[in-house]
Amino acid sequence: MPKVLLSMVTWKAADITIDCIASIESEIAKLDDAHLVVVDNDSGDGSAEKIEAAIEARGWDRFATLVRSGKNGGFAYGHNCALRADLAADSPADYAIMLNPDMIILPGAFTSLVEFMESHPRAGMAGARSQDEDGTVHSCSFRFPGVANEFASYARVGAIDRVLQDHIARMPVRQDAHQVDWVSGACVIVRREVLEQVGLLDETFFLYYEETDWMLRAKRLGWEIWHVPAAKVVHFVGHATNIRSRNDERPGRRPQFWFESRRHYYVKNFGRGYAALTDAAATAGILLWRLKLMVKREKNMDPPHLLRDLVRNGVAPPKQRRTGW
Repeated sequence: MPKVLLSMVTWKAADITIDCIASIESEIAKLDDAHLVVVDNDSGDGSAEKIEAAIEARGWDRFATLVRSGKNGGFAYGHNCALRADLAADSPADYAIMLNPDMIILPGAFTSLVEFMESHPRAGMAGARSQDEDGTVHSCSFRFPGVANEFASYARVGAIDRVLQDHIARMPVRQDAHQVDWVSGACVIVRREVLEQVGLLDETFFLYYEETDWMLRAKRLGWEIWHVPAAKVVHFVGHATNIRSRNDERPGRRPQFWFESRRHYYVKNFGRGYAALTDAAATAGILLWRLKLMVKREKNMDPPHLLRDLVRNGVAPPKQRRTGW
């Protein structure tokens, strides 16, 4: 088996990080040469010390190391700390597997990803399938977002979805490995040659859209992106960022950095004019959805102030980023 680096970024999430490392212990043993780097993004609440103590007490120091990044620079910054150090080593890893801390690694996940990459030399990145504890599968494979998707995803009208089905970002769940535009960054493997050719994650993104941008850059250089359902993880979505809600609850207000990441993705990759079109499409979709709710007299379950926040955070000058996830 090739050499593998596992990278995990955590912030004020000691308990779930320790649970995740516990699930990694038996799986990393199935790889001949692998090491886990846990990057603490300057939690400042004792999380780093608690994780480090658990690593030492449970004997995990044979395969895991805690690194303090020195600041809360976000998802991309944290992972780049681990990736950059490995690439500078005398013998860098053949593959890097990026992980969220709010998950449990199921049997065979790592070996499935590595074996897939070994048998598909043009695969630059591949993502695992995430699911709930009861086995309910999450959407993990996507098309690149754009104007049509922005309108359809906010309008939520069946007839519109059918007309624009080939442009909607979220792809249908499949049981076989298949090529996609991008996959969730919660558990994704990347080939070292991609890191060398494409570069590291764009640290302008604090959180969200960074993996979408990264995989767009990789595809533009001819690399394939795959979703590999044979690699499975249980993902407690949002627990690492405190952005979560149950189906019967209205989610919290969408954070400032989400809008900043969205704006940066569109402006960087497609220009300000196209970014403005996506803003207009999303606004039109939200208004159509609200009209539908008003006619049906149903409750709006969108995040509070969604339309206001979208308008305020369009292709206008960037605002000061909020700290924290």
